[in-house]
Amino acid sequence: MRKLGLAVVVGLLITRSAIAAGGPVVGWGNNEWGQLNIPPGQFQAIAAGAAHSLGLTTGGEIMGWGDNGSGQSTPPSGQFQAVAAGGSHSLGLTTGGEIMGWGDNAWGQLDNTPSGQFQAIAAGAYHSLALTTGGEIICWGFSFGCQSIPTSGQFQAIAAGYTHSLGLTTGREIMGWGDNSSGQSTPPSGQFQAIAGGGSHSLGLKTDGVILGWGHNSSGEANTPPGQFQAIAAGDRHSLGLKTDGQIVGWGFNFGGQANAPPGEYQAIAAGDYHSLAIAVPGGPGPCDLDEDASCNTDDLDALYAVLGTNVPPTDVQFDFNSDNVVDAADLDQWLILAAIENGGDSPYLRGDIKLDRNVDLTDYVILTTYFNPIGTDGPYLWEHGNFDGDNDVDLSDYNWLAASFSPSGYGTATVPEPAAFCLLVTGFLLLARARAPGMGD
Repeated sequence: MRKLGLAVVVGLLITRSAIAAGGPVVGWGNNEWGQLNIPPGQFQAIAAGAAHSLGLTTGGEIMGWGDNGSGQSTPPSGQFQAVAAGGSHSLGLTTGGEIMGWGDNAWGQLDNTPSGQFQAIAAGAYHSLALTTGGEIICWGFSFGCQSIPTSGQFQAIAAGYTHSLGLTTGREIMGWGDNSSGQSTPPSGQFQAIAGGGSHSLGLKTDGVILGWGHNSSGEANTPPGQFQAIAAGDRHSLGLKTDGQIVGWGFNFGGQANAPPGEYQAIAAGDYHSLAIAVPGGPGPCDLDEDASCNTDDLDALYAVLGTNVPPTDVQFDFNSDNVVDAADLDQWLILAAIENGGDSPYLRGDIKLDRNVDLTDYVILTTYFNPIGTDGPYLWEHGNFDGDNDVDLSDYNWLAASFSPSGYGTATVPEPAAFCLLVTGFLLLARARAPGMGD
């Protein structure tokens, strides 16, 4: 059984989901289930489950990605104001204040979704929480997570861990219930502005911006760092804090790199089982500007290609977009997403688009044929030569990328047959024969 550590992340007394003004989503950590295969777009809220992710677009629609074995990444249509991701189920709060659920329902975490008007939602491993507009908490699903739920009091925020729950009262005090085997439901006293529930640990953000942690601490997930913070998130055994300057600090279990937050300025955070998400602040060159020239273009790809296949450290962490301590093809894919967003695109740049002009046409084809070698012995070549996989040469694999994306009228239009592969192969073999002819190259 995959144990969940998730957080409905909070800042400024909001626990419906990690809320932001709008920006692109960045992810890091484990990507075994595609939970970091982030779609392009502008998002106002995010949530991270065990191995799936949710994003609420600025247009009010929910997008899901990652593990979808129970349908947890296939949200319904509609207009929403908040999202929550559980173990293998998901929740959405409509703009009308109603709750919709989808995904796994083995413990009734969807069947018993209450009716009424709500202001916040949270999802645990197998249970769900909702906060009514009147400040009352309702819990359903796996009974352990709902055990001893407070029946009185006024609440302004909620959070769900694996099998425990938290509520923030209007008096800014924290109450906990459910599983307390590691002390995760026994919060400290004090005045708080935000709460987060992880696997078996909990976090609270005090009104002075200091983070407190309690509960399970085998990986240091409850050993909170100093500083001033505006939001918190708790994963299975890792934790995140969003500082007041927009930087993210991570701590705790880090086997998948989920605690290695990328540099940049962010406005919201979320923590899943072994992955993390953040909404970046729009504007400025962004993390795709690797050569610090205030733009994201093929010069940045040149810089990335120069360190492909290296480890972090010693290579600078700015090249490791998915924080797995290796600079590889996954980081190239992430750059294509981030650069497209930075340059106003509505979908990632495609491998095959040499000029990054959002169409793959004859110009790209001609450039590729100039450097094409079917056995891949020339080079080193860069993106602008037709090297789309970063392996220093321009060979059949690069041609296949171009052929699959060939769309002279622009991304999203109907593709047309690319120039015949036979012509490209003939060109390559003629060049190879010429290179091997007697007297050539002596």
